[in-house]
Amino acid sequence: MLDVHLTAPFRLLRTAQPVIRSLSLADAQVGRRVVRKVVNVSSVSGVFGNVGQANYSATKAGVLGLTMTLAKEWGRLNTTVNCIACGLIKTRATDTISTRVRRFRWKAARSEWVSIPN
Repeated sequence: MLDVHLTAPFRLLRTAQPVIRSLSLADAQVGRRVVRKVVNVSSVSGVFGNVGQANYSATKAGVLGLTMTLAKEWGRLNTTVNCIACGLIKTRATDTISTRVRRFRWKAARSEWVSIPN
């Protein structure tokens, strides 16, 4: 779970950083301003938690933390780092979650915005 949902995005972004940095410096030398974009994928489970998914929720919360940190660090490189947190989607993996919990998470994901401080 950690390897797929947190370690992989971390390693990909760590590998991309020198490339983004060198492109940003090259753009600055010629007086050009290019804004690059990074979009990470998390889950509402990482924001609100989810019954029976402590490992998954922890990794997705880690992606949110990684995103907020890189947004602050890479802003000077003219790179915007954002994250989307997808809601619950009915699949075989989510069928084990009770209907009551599923409805609660569905309502929370659509009616409650989480403010993340800068």
